[in-house]
Amino acid sequence: MDMVDPRIQLKNRALAGVLAFLIPGAGHLYQGRTFKAAVYFVCIVGLFFTGMAMAEWKAVQPPGSWAGAPIDRGRTLKFAAQASLGIPALTSLVQARRYYGSNQEQVRTLDGSLTTAFQGGLEVTRESGLQAGPVVGTLSIEPSANQFGGAGIRGRIQGTMDGTPVDYLIGGSVALEAPLNSDTERGFSGQLIVEEGGRDVPIGTISGSVPRSFSSHFMMPLTDQQEQNLHARLGKKHELAMVLTWIAGLLNILVIWDAIDGPAYGYGDEEESTADGNAAPSEPAAASA
Repeated sequence: MDMVDPRIQLKNRALAGVLAFLIPGAGHLYQGRTFKAAVYFVCIVGLFFTGMAMAEWKAVQPPGSWAGAPIDRGRTLKFAAQASLGIPALTSLVQARRYYGSNQEQVRTLDGSLTTAFQGGLEVTRESGLQAGPVVGTLSIEPSANQFGGAGIRGRIQGTMDGTPVDYLIGGSVALEAPLNSDTERGFSGQLIVEEGGRDVPIGTISGSVPRSFSSHFMMPLTDQQEQNLHARLGKKHELAMVLTWIAGLLNILVIWDAIDGPAYGYGDEEESTADGNAAPSEPAAASA
């Protein structure tokens, strides 16, 4: 049975392996092998994030079967090469569970108020002096009962349209895209209204988008259409990005092995056999971590 060389203090080997899996180089840092820890972290994490950035941070796609979605063999094989990267892999699994466990339909009610940046367009059909056009501003919406007594959304848009200040009430048929999606922007649409005789009277429409929070889009699964659009937009760059993340994941398997079992090479001070079968003397060499 092979024994781990005592000149390298591997400490708790199981813990070192887990740490190396979670963060490349963390297991070696725990063992005091700081040079290797730095090399592994910079090279593997740098390689992985280079691929992620090239793929617009959408390179890791976990298998949907884990989260209750239909099995996608292609995604499963791709993810298998990335899975040993630890925290990035685990993050994508958590996000996939959130995504596939949520309602992907449009949202027409809110749990609380929301104030956020908005960009899109207005079309005023009743007022004169204002033309339909792009608008940038602040959207403030909150839950409200609609005119039929059901739950709805009501709010206000304040901003500028072609340099002209605008301030309109929003009500009627208001809808937001599902909160969880890989897109950084969340679609929004509704009606511009004025209050007349206690009733909301439509005077136009508003449509555009608001930013999604980081946790609501980062490493969220792509739909088939989103994946096709990404590949069409990036072309060969997308393929190269995927290869970089796969290489990073496969390299970290070797890092985990090294943290658990120590170096897979000699130290230069082993005895060598001569032609007559006797051990040849060798000069001592410093051990390398």
